[in-house]
Amino acid sequence: MATSFFREAVAIVMSILLAFAIDAWWDGRKEVQQRQQILHALISDFETTRERAIAGIGMAEEAIERTRTYLDTDPTDESKPVRDLWKQFQGAFEKIEFEPALSGYRGAVDTGQIYLLRSPELSQAIAEIMQTFDNYELHDRMTAELIFLNAMYDTSQTVGLPLWRTFDELQEARFRKDERELREILANPTVAIAADIVLLAYVNTLDGLTHTVDAANRVLAELERLQKLER
Repeated sequence: MATSFFREAVAIVMSILLAFAIDAWWDGRKEVQQRQQILHALISDFETTRERAIAGIGMAEEAIERTRTYLDTDPTDESKPVRDLWKQFQGAFEKIEFEPALSGYRGAVDTGQIYLLRSPELSQAIAEIMQTFDNYELHDRMTAELIFLNAMYDTSQTVGLPLWRTFDELQEARFRKDERELREILANPTVAIAADIVLLAYVNTLDGLTHTVDAANRVLAELERLQKLER
């Protein structure tokens, strides 16, 4: 009788332990799946962010090249067509597009699942790239203010012409300027100084986007390392 009772008790204990083991295994399995999903979402985010930053670098480099070409060219040189000179000058009004992709990352942060990754290296790398985003936004805002609120806007009022207008737009009756007048505007030291100020902002933006790509590479390297550990 006692032996039978003992066996039943052991069976009950074993069944309970087995149930706990199955629950623990299932919870562990769900956590693995969650980590894999988070890693996939973050990799997608930061790959897209890196691609957008690289595209932004191309825009910044073009704007810098065009603006520098204008600054290095003598607008009074009549062998240079005014249309071409104005196109180079318009490099100082380029919009450098960049928007990081963070939907997966924000979702992981909002739900607290980001902590399932347990990687101090990843946390540090993400903190670095977030700083580059802040730097880009700062320089992007400063550039916009230089063009539409400060340097270029004030210069436009000084010369009596909306300098952000394209050459074709300037041929409209309201803004029409002949070749001599446009050359004089492009040769005006105030206009050149304003363009040089904007050029500096573009250089800073380019530097920020370059650091963003570097930071994205560090984030992705750690994410890929973690992903390999899950396999």
